[in-house]
Amino acid sequence: MKSILILFFYFLSIIAVTGCATFLMYHNINGWGWIIFIDVLLALMTVKVKEEK
Repeated sequence: MKSILILFFYFLSIIAVTGCATFLMYHNINGWGWIIFIDVLLALMTVKVKEEK
């Protein structure tokens, strides 16, 4: 259950950051490039979950 929650919040953060960058692009607000950079870093990050027995 722990691993499912961790992966859920990991993918949720990627989707939220992408949505924020899309909102800024749509409204022509400067600074969305940094958010795309953060999104790429999140996508390249490796998530390791160790299950306790």
